[in-house]
Amino acid sequence: MGLVLVCGSSSMRTLILAITVAAAPFAQGFSQQEATMQPGQRIRVSYECRTRTLSTGKARQDCQQDVGTFMGVAGDSILWAAGDSQPCGARCARLLTSVVHIERSVSQRSRAIEGALIGLLAGGVVGGVGGWAYYRNRAEGDLAVIVTVPVGMLLGAAIGGGVGSAHQIDRWEPVPLSAFRR
Repeated sequence: MGLVLVCGSSSMRTLILAITVAAAPFAQGFSQQEATMQPGQRIRVSYECRTRTLSTGKARQDCQQDVGTFMGVAGDSILWAAGDSQPCGARCARLLTSVVHIERSVSQRSRAIEGALIGLLAGGVVGGVGGWAYYRNRAEGDLAVIVTVPVGMLLGAAIGGGVGSAHQIDRWEPVPLSAFRR
């Protein structure tokens, strides 16, 4: 987006340019507000990272991660409640200096469509093989496969969609560590 000046005065152009340059940091501050964390939000904390080189020659950073519910900041540590499956147990605390990055969950999404598509394909294969195996020595074998494939696809899509909808995935947004430091 640009500004077109019609006036011929160079001092007017200089004034508008000076105002635009002076206001730019404030405009960026409004568009990139620092994320604030509220207790109860779902977070993912990454720490103790190790860099390893892949066979392609690229470097990859592997970090330990805990997912849980943000509880607050106490002194120089971040506190969160995690599930029993997490390495730190039910309640976790970690020094902010040892944390590499923190993300918060901004939404959850179902995997119903992916599950239904996988179920559709698997159900079609199972239905086709089942119809062929059951009716292979009978005269109506071709008709059985034509019927069992769509039935298997429908059942597979329904089962896969149900399984996929039960599995939620998070969409994560990074939170700057400066939001936790006082």
